[in-house]
Amino acid sequence: MTKHMRLVVSVLFIVIIVLAVAITRFYSSTGKSTELSGTQPAIEKILDDDKSGNHIFQNDSGMYGIIDSNERVIVYPEWNELKFTESGLCIASKRIRGKMLFGGIDYEGNISLPFVYSDISRINMPYRTLYAAKSAYDQSVVIYDQNFNPCFSRVWDSYKESENELILRSKNGTYSYSVSSGDMILRNAAVKGEAIGHPFTIEVTNKYLLSQLSISSLENMCRAVERYMKYAFTGDSSLLSDINAAPSAVFLTLFPEDHSITEK
Repeated sequence: MTKHMRLVVSVLFIVIIVLAVAITRFYSSTGKSTELSGTQPAIEKILDDDKSGNHIFQNDSGMYGIIDSNERVIVYPEWNELKFTESGLCIASKRIRGKMLFGGIDYEGNISLPFVYSDISRINMPYRTLYAAKSAYDQSVVIYDQNFNPCFSRVWDSYKESENELILRSKNGTYSYSVSSGDMILRNAAVKGEAIGHPFTIEVTNKYLLSQLSISSLENMCRAVERYMKYAFTGDSSLLSDINAAPSAVFLTLFPEDHSITEK
């Protein structure tokens, strides 16, 4: 065999070895994955089911998973709690860094809602299902729809359900929404403010006004009232710079000629 032939054979041999190692690693990892997915954990108790025939089950360690209608494990039992929802997602809980946190997973065990909540509660309205998720960080509440999309671009301090009405509270006020199958309509807004040490509330019940005003605009109006009331009694015109008003707007102080009354 010539030197050239020996070199070619040596190169081919090395290539064959490299391919063999790669193929072995591929099938080894695939085998592990298949073995893991094919391993049937012990099913101690079968619990709640959904419309598709999937069941939540509990293993002998007290952890929860999901099996399909053929009793094949589709979600491994690694969750401290599982609840079906109407959207094809599950509310789940798991101990993370010493805290029991709640979030959402799909039927393949993928995280669909971050595990940052201390609780996720179902809100059963007559025409619609909502969910209230309480932050584990500051106990603020996020309101989700039935598909776990946020209903608002803000968080709330608390909520209360009453028939077909959802009452949401924040440090700035209380807002009542009428909940239908396809919409949430603001029916009442009571925005809180404070001027010169005295609290006040601006309540709006007019349907037309509420349909034209957002919560942010209502709160901006309340802050403008706070600024104006302070200006009206003190005459400090710098307070007017934060009021978003038309250039033609005229602001007047109270009792401009009698400073003794203003001071009192």
